[in-house]
Parts: sequence; structure tokens; C-alpha cells
Amino acid sequence: MFLSFVFVNLIGTKTDCMRTLKQNHTEAVKPPGKTVSVTYRLKKSAFAAILENGFSIGYVNIDLQKDQDADPNGFSTKGAQSYRCLMEKGGLRVTLYAEGKTGDFWTLELEIDGKAVAANPVSVETDGKGHLDYDNLIS
Repeated sequence: MFLSFVFVNLIGTKTDCMRTLKQNHTEAVKPPGKTVSVTYRLKKSAFAAILENGFSIGYVNIDLQKDQDADPNGFSTKGAQSYRCLMEKGGLRVTLYAEGKTGDFWTLELEIDGKAVAANPVSVETDGKGHLDYDNLIS
């Protein structure tokens, strides 16, 4: 007996096929660490699509709809706004799941407790599968 299953989730008009997250990545068991204040600025190319609930900093899901700039491809914390995030021993965990076409990208600038991180700016371009995923510790 041969069984085959194909699942395609069509979301929006910018991409033909998007991956879905089976479990919210912010639900992971949080390691020990300290709470820090984080601000950010995220820019993406026009066809890069960030997956729903696909952006977290320090185990805190970032609300991109709330943080939308006037530019539809820009997102940032506003004014005195910041996110209270968990800083692990090895750094601040940044996770972003996105998809795009060849040449698409996103860049991220972070400040932790008012100071720019040394890794600024984090920049990711599409891989061979059209993914723009990032999941690393930043210090």
C-alpha cells in the first residue's frame, strides 16, 4: 500500500507556498538568564515574508503588526517602547522564520539595555530553498 500526503498552505499573494510552524518556537523551555530591555529595527525586501509568530527575541514573540513602520517593509520599537527579553549566559536568542525569492533579504539592528550589540546589523539572504531563517545567540 502506498500513501502520499501533500500539504500546501497558501498565505497572501507575495509567495506561492509558505511553511507553517507546528509549535510556537517561543514555547520552548527557557534557560536561566537575566531580563534585559531590547529595542530593534527590522528591514526586509519587498518579497520577503515573515511567517506568522515567526519572530522572537529572548523568547518573547515580537508583534510585527503593532511595530509596523510607515514603510511596509520596516518594523521597529517606537519611542520609549521596549521588549523585556531573556538574556541567556551565551547571549540573546534571536529567531526569525521567513521566506522569499532569490535576492530577498532582511536586516536587523538590536539594542540591549540601550546599547547597540556588536553583531549589528544581522543580515540574512535567501538560501537555495527560499528560506531566510535565523536562530542564533547574539552577544
